[in-house]
Amino acid sequence: MIRIATFHTSSKIYYVMKKNDYSIWALAVVLLLSSILANPAFLQASAPDMNTAVAPESQPSRDQPMRTREIIEKGTFVEITGSLRHMGGEWFLAADQVLHQLYTAPPELREEWGVPMEANKQAAVTGFFYSPEGDPAGVIAVSTINLDGKEFRFREDDGTPRWRGRGAGTTPGDGTRSGRGPGS
Repeated sequence: MIRIATFHTSSKIYYVMKKNDYSIWALAVVLLLSSILANPAFLQASAPDMNTAVAPESQPSRDQPMRTREIIEKGTFVEITGSLRHMGGEWFLAADQVLHQLYTAPPELREEWGVPMEANKQAAVTGFFYSPEGDPAGVIAVSTINLDGKEFRFREDDGTPRWRGRGAGTTPGDGTRSGRGPGS
């Protein structure tokens, strides 16, 4: 039973409670805290920043994927041989115990062109290599990839994609135009 008595003395209100009536105050505190914690703005403001909550050495080298144009402009043209790896929906080339992320053609075009990309398959890649931090691992905007003795071209020597703009609709490796894209 809750007994609260009020006394008006000099325009002040005093609450007198019995010793076992502290449960109402405990309930009030619990309700207050739960209403504060249930507020989405409070939760978002107090959530840890995921970029700073992880040790710097375990963070990925880039917060966002680089644009291919940026890789081509800042990168150097390379030829690297290694084996293909497929992780998290992305293709990588493992060479000299380093993984390089590969930027190729869109998956539907690779499939349409019959590019036989399979995990652990040996590949020779030419393209534009860039690593923002100078790390040996980086990103390669692939110009050509040689798989099973057949070369597939994704980009012109200047980095222009064969499926867009100049050279649009070209099937990689055969040098013919299929009529897709502008300029056909």
